[in-house]
Amino acid sequence: MKPLKLLLFAVVVGMAMSTQAQIRYFQNRLSINDALPHEDYELTINKWRGLHWAPKTGVFFTLDVFTAAPAICGHSDQIAFYNPSTTKFNSILVSEVYNLSDKRSKKEITSLKLYEQHNAVETGQLQMARQ
Repeated sequence: MKPLKLLLFAVVVGMAMSTQAQIRYFQNRLSINDALPHEDYELTINKWRGLHWAPKTGVFFTLDVFTAAPAICGHSDQIAFYNPSTTKFNSILVSEVYNLSDKRSKKEITSLKLYEQHNAVETGQLQMARQ
């Protein structure tokens, strides 16, 4: 029985050491999965697709950085930038806003050739090109 307890203890210590090696705290910076510390941030994470919070069934918030364009999503069709401490909505600074739905993006599809002809007619370039 004593060798089994010793073996179990060795396995637990080995697991703790390997886990500890993946999380480092140095000079007020926390790094996970061998992420290099960043001078501007206290927490750096390497090799994680993103973060997912699900405090209860049917409620979640996800940050996905594995996609071509990083995604922020939640359990509803809205994300509110709201500070409950001040009971105010936050301002958001962006360079552009796109409003696109799959349904609208598939309506009235025009070939590029027809689009170019339409633009040429509107600007009068088509008549000038024919002369």
